Amino acid sequence: MEYNDSSTSREWDVNLELTLLNAVARCKPVGIHKHFRIISIQRQFNEKSPTQYSLQDIRDRLSDYYNMSALEELDKEDEEQDEEEDDEASLHEFSLPLDEYEQLISEHRQDQESSPSSSPSPAKKARTIKRETSPISSLSPTPTPEPEEGK
Repeated sequence: MEYNDSSTSREWDVNLELTLLNAVARCKPVGIHKHFRIISIQRQFNEKSPTQYSLQDIRDRLSDYYNMSALEELDKEDEEQDEEEDDEASLHEFSLPLDEYEQLISEHRQDQESSPSSSPSPAKKARTIKRETSPISSLSPTPTPEPEEGK
């Protein structure tokens, strides 16, 4: 595979720029996996480009469009914010609003208190049900005929 020595030796036309930006739209070149994503961008770009470009050419062109260090900082901030939101979400336990569901909760508690010994739990009911045998298992097993040799 032959790579273009410099991105300045050949002008980037509109089609090349669109191909690069479409590849970037699929894989953002920032974050913990940025190196793998840049490789993916290069592969996608080179598949549709008449001239093969190196990773450095792709990085240089992206630097012309974006401030990559600022994008890295924004991505780090987003990750930290997501982690904080996940931490906050894990601290709150879900509970039904009492003003709307208090009556249902009390009815359920009364039902549980009044009938723990009168009927078995659904799990116990499921264990006591016998499995029906399938019609196939009741038939006598027939051996499979062996293939005849020489035919």
